[in-house]
Amino acid sequence: MKKRIAFVSFLVLIMFLLCIMRLCFIISSDKYKSVFSENGKYTVKAGHIDGMIYDKNMNPLVNRKSIYKAVVIPNPESIREIRPYVVDEKEFSENIKTGKPFVCKVTENNFESDDIYVFEVPLRYSDDDLAVHITGYTSDGRGVCGIEKSYDPVLRGNGKDIEMIFTSDAQGGVLKGEDISVSDEDVKNGVVLTLDSDIQKICEEVCKNVKKGAVVVMDIKNGDILAMASFPSYKRSEIGNALENK
Repeated sequence: MKKRIAFVSFLVLIMFLLCIMRLCFIISSDKYKSVFSENGKYTVKAGHIDGMIYDKNMNPLVNRKSIYKAVVIPNPESIREIRPYVVDEKEFSENIKTGKPFVCKVTENNFESDDIYVFEVPLRYSDDDLAVHITGYTSDGRGVCGIEKSYDPVLRGNGKDIEMIFTSDAQGGVLKGEDISVSDEDVKNGVVLTLDSDIQKICEEVCKNVKKGAVVVMDIKNGDILAMASFPSYKRSEIGNALENK
């Protein structure tokens, strides 16, 4: 009987030591250290900026206009201050219920609350952009046609997210006094074309009433295309209608 008890006790001791060894392995593993370091982090993405498209004089042909987006840590003070400037009230009210930091579009960029962070997020396209046939457009984060498609790896590869990383507690709330990581640097790298925005604008203005046709302006000294426009044109905000138009 004593031998059996000793044997069982020995097995229990071995199993206990194996558990201790396994725990030590987990704690020292780089893989698990990485997982542990990510716990307690909450990321809010305010927007994304793709690489730039410039004319020959470094005038931007995309990202020419912007909007304000605010990352809000919800509490009575921050909610009360930002609410009058929120664009989508319904979405705003739903986000408040989560109790976690969230992003919303606003019409103002100057707030007193330390729990409101406003970013100026570029709009990739505007209805008054030049050379839309040349620059093309994107869909689902990829270039579909034009420069956007031809140089997709460059334009997407030089893009970046605008985001904030908070340290959170077990309930997902933000821990006060902890460091907040912010990523919002401007994106300047991209593609430079031979187009001249001034000449391009003249061509598009002069031919805006042309029902069907095209115009090209070339530098006869080196063959650079200074302007190129096709008519009728289209708005990228109404791309669906344009694609169905014969």
